Parts: sequence; C-alpha cells; structure tokens
Amino acid sequence: MTFDIQSWKRNRKHAGPPKLARDVLVGGSDIEDAVAMLRISFLVETFCRHKGHMGKTADALGCHRNTITRQFATYGIDAIKLRNELRSGSIEP
Repeated sequence: MTFDIQSWKRNRKHAGPPKLARDVLVGGSDIEDAVAMLRISFLVETFCRHKGHMGKTADALGCHRNTITRQFATYGIDAIKLRNELRSGSIEP
C-alpha cells in the first residue's frame, strides 16, 4: 500500500473510522490493509499537525524520528513533498 498525497487531500475531511471500516468491507480489503490505512492516516495527520516537523511528530507519537522516517518509506509517503505542500499552504495543518 502506498500513499497518494492528492487522494489523501481530497478525502481528508471525509475520512475516519466509519469510512475506513466501510471502505474495507466494500472494497474487499483484509485487516492488514485496514491497519495500514489507519496507520498512514495517523502518521500523516500527526505530521501535518506539527507542520512537517519530523522530530515533533515523533515526540507526539512516542518514538524516534528515524522510526517515523522508516514508516514513511514503508508506505511510500514523500515527507519532503508533503512538508513543501504544508509550507506552501495547499494543505492546512
């Protein structure tokens, strides 16, 4: 599962546990996909809340920033692109 910034931006306000559960049931996804979607959403929302600051994101999640970097890589999240979009104002924190 990889992360798509544009898709996330479109669905950000409508996402949440009920939508996630519905998407998993309707889309035929398994529990691993659901956990990955929830983890991605949680990582990205926390990253946005801390305005793209990897260290503050890691502190908020109770882990080291290298762990966040590895998670971003695992899910194909481009932290630099996401941070640039945050700083340009195209994504609200």
